[in-house]
Amino acid sequence: MIERERRLCSLYEIRHENVLTKAMAQYIADRPGFPEPLANLRCGRIWDADEVKAFVEHWQKTKRKVRTREEILTELKAEAEANE
Repeated sequence: MIERERRLCSLYEIRHENVLTKAMAQYIADRPGFPEPLANLRCGRIWDADEVKAFVEHWQKTKRKVRTREEILTELKAEAEANE
């Protein structure tokens, strides 16, 4: 049997790999059904990255649209330009 190497992630990796705001990453991590952390360290919770990726992909397909930071910044820039 071949064992895969487990990739770990924290909220930081969740934010940056999924291009989410800090608040949205925290919100998703606190949702029911989100994978249980493998460890709770002083620096924060640590998860299996593949489990988190699967959850986030499912969340984005079935729940309300999760906007990326780039989408939010684009919208804010467009609003600022419209108000000028």
